[in-house]
Amino acid sequence: MAMLWTQVLLMVLGLSLGVWGLVCLLQSMRLDVSEAEAAKLRAGRWRWVLLMGLGDILVLFAIIWMFLRPEGWRELFRQNGNQEGPHWHDTGRLERLQREELPQAQPTDDDQSRFEWPGWRGPNRDGIVRETGLLHQWPESGLRILWRTPIGGGYSSPVVAGGRVYVMDYRKPQERLACFDAKDGTFLGQYSWQVEYRDIDTRWGGDYGPRGTPAIADHCIYALGADGDLVCCQLQPENGKLPVLWHKRLFQEFPPQLPTTWWGLSISPLVVDNLVIVIVGSANGGVLALDRTTGQVKWKALQDKPAYSSPVLATMPTAPQVRQVVVLTAAHIAGLNLDTGELLWSYPWTTQFDCNIATPIVCGNYVFVSTAYGRGSVLLEISCDARGQWRAGAVYQTRNFQNHIATSVRVGDRLYGFHGYSPARLTCLNFRTGEPIWDTGRDVDKGCLLYADGRLIVFTEKGELVLVEPGETGFTIRGRFRVFPDAHSTWALPALANGRLFVRNDRELVCVNLRE
Repeated sequence: MAMLWTQVLLMVLGLSLGVWGLVCLLQSMRLDVSEAEAAKLRAGRWRWVLLMGLGDILVLFAIIWMFLRPEGWRELFRQNGNQEGPHWHDTGRLERLQREELPQAQPTDDDQSRFEWPGWRGPNRDGIVRETGLLHQWPESGLRILWRTPIGGGYSSPVVAGGRVYVMDYRKPQERLACFDAKDGTFLGQYSWQVEYRDIDTRWGGDYGPRGTPAIADHCIYALGADGDLVCCQLQPENGKLPVLWHKRLFQEFPPQLPTTWWGLSISPLVVDNLVIVIVGSANGGVLALDRTTGQVKWKALQDKPAYSSPVLATMPTAPQVRQVVVLTAAHIAGLNLDTGELLWSYPWTTQFDCNIATPIVCGNYVFVSTAYGRGSVLLEISCDARGQWRAGAVYQTRNFQNHIATSVRVGDRLYGFHGYSPARLTCLNFRTGEPIWDTGRDVDKGCLLYADGRLIVFTEKGELVLVEPGETGFTIRGRFRVFPDAHSTWALPALANGRLFVRNDRELVCVNLRE
């Protein structure tokens, strides 16, 4: 609330100065005074005009500040009483959750997949590394960099399979899907295409390049660009090229709702069976499922504008026969039937600037979503009755935990993620109750994170890697290493495969050794 009262004080001060200046200016225009006094008043008018101008500037500044940081006003004018306070819960649902045994992290399909990173947040889209034998304490002399290679702009995360690492970037006027040898960084091949970024607000950095992370399935890789280009390429490079199997310009058939996303499409494709699922936010189809072999649209659902969050696959105990795609759009959290696109359930969830960014976290019958700009987090309980009627209800809502860009990681009953916009704190949250357990304060800068071999690997916006050992009531920092000294645009989530951590900014792709 301190921010709110500062904004109010600035507004009052600005209005007071403006009114004072106006009154004095009107006084200087009095006609019932002598010519000498009138001349004296006219000579001093500039002071009152300046005072009015200063007041107007303060009022304008306060209004802009309120628009950019409205958290205090939201808290003051919340409706529904306690339900919208800093922390609210449904007693019945909360008690039911405490009795349930939550599923642990899903196992990978086979041993080999433990050592690859085929898509957004890893093999199971959960930010958890299955490898063991990683360094539990980083040397004071720093980690060993195995190689560096130049790339273009973007926040797309690397993906790794078959001894190769793939990444998307932007070199004006083209977006590119590039392939490198994971062992030494040798360039192997690429596929690039022209982009205009016509429907992206470039004033806010929308032209920095692609944000979505490619997805690898079998012998193909699928990538979605910021301007709506969905491409399918062969994994195996040939003569410096990644052979393209199909290329869909989705915005031609599914035009974006204007104004569209400020920073372009940031969705990482989800590949399930023979489908590629993306969110484009068109009134003609907000969520699309395409045949991964041909690129033909199999179904479309919703008409919501897009946010920046990626879809996840879920099979819930309440109806295990139904596989669903959980999405977070600019307006809703929703579950869609994987086979048909039918809307099963939805829950309204809006955030300022449409900034629903973090990926939903699914655990059994529960879906956790967190956003910033004063919105907070919600844990939904999803149920399906004997008639096949689906419902979504909140177990709790809290503004004590707000993910801005990075998605949190759930490990058992705990969530690890960054709370806040700027600054932000690495926070441990009780998944069952939504109550914070500990945070790192200013010891760890805002960034993104993975959970690996009992540790949190944090990659900060300042280009630093931090190894954090989470404890019951606190944390221990087990190492720091700065990868990018100039800290330029380091928002991409790292990829970890075969003991190697792949990190990027908008200039370089770097491979760091995390084994003995």
